[in-house]
Amino acid sequence: MSEWYTAEQVQQILQRALAKRDLLGEKLTREQVQEIATELGVTATDFLAAEREWRLQQQEQGDRQEFDRYQRRQFFDAAVTFGVIGGFLSALNWLGAHSITWAVYPLLFFSFILALRAWSTFQPHSDGYQKDYQKWLGDRKKRQFLQGMAQKVGSKISQWLDPSP
Repeated sequence: MSEWYTAEQVQQILQRALAKRDLLGEKLTREQVQEIATELGVTATDFLAAEREWRLQQQEQGDRQEFDRYQRRQFFDAAVTFGVIGGFLSALNWLGAHSITWAVYPLLFFSFILALRAWSTFQPHSDGYQKDYQKWLGDRKKRQFLQGMAQKVGSKISQWLDPSP
């Protein structure tokens, strides 16, 4: 009697088998993967759509990781700035009054701002995080567009100045 597997079970079995193969350093070419998909009854259209979705997902995952690094760097920079300014204000207050009195108020304000920033940095499902990610993504696309335009203009100017073939 044959055993039957669901698509999810097949995926898990193949994933484990490929993971063992990957440990040996073996990789599959795109043609080999497409051939395996064909043998499993996956149409070329479905394979191409799945591959496109996978590539987009990989791109988004890479973008999110880059954004997370950027966010954390920004947060730690702000924390260091807060520490330096807070220390300076506390020292100034201590030198003037021999106690910490008025410096408490800016320290509380900065702590509140830092806590809000920590929330949006370390909570990836928060609205602030999503809003910051979308803004960062838009800024990055603008930067990439401008860099591409600058390269094109630079190459056209170079061609214009040096018309040799």
